[in-house]
Amino acid sequence: MAQTELLERGELYFLYMPRVRPGGALPLALDDGLIRLRDVQRLYLLLRPERRSTYRRLLVGRKRMPDPQRRQRFWVEIERVERSAAAILQDLHRFEYETKTRGRRLQPAGKSAGEGVYALLRHDSHAHLTYRLTDPA
Repeated sequence: MAQTELLERGELYFLYMPRVRPGGALPLALDDGLIRLRDVQRLYLLLRPERRSTYRRLLVGRKRMPDPQRRQRFWVEIERVERSAAAILQDLHRFEYETKTRGRRLQPAGKSAGEGVYALLRHDSHAHLTYRLTDPA
C-alpha cells in the first residue's frame, strides 16, 4: 500500500467570476441564492497555506468541482501567486468595456462561493487536494 505525505494545509476559498453581461443589463439577482452554472464564467480556488504569507489562485478547468463518487479528475492551473489577499484579488473587480460587435459589456466582480480548509497530499507520483467546506456561500 502506498504511503501518503502531507505537503501542506491551510485555508481554502472558492471564488467565481460571473458571466459577462450587456452594459445596460440589470444587476444579477438570484432570488433563491443558488449559484447556477450558466451564471459562472470561471471558477477559482484561493489557497492560503498555514504559517506562510503566500496566496495562490488556481483556475479550475471546469465551472464546478469534480464529483468524488464518480472519481472525476479535473485540471487546475496556478494562475497567480501573491503575498497579500488584496494583490491576488485585484484583477477580479467589476469593469466595463466596449466591443465592436456587441457594444458596451459589463464584467461583474468576482464573488465568493464558499470557504474551508484543505490539505495537499503526495501519493506515489501525484498529489491530491482534499478539502472540507466550513462555510458554503
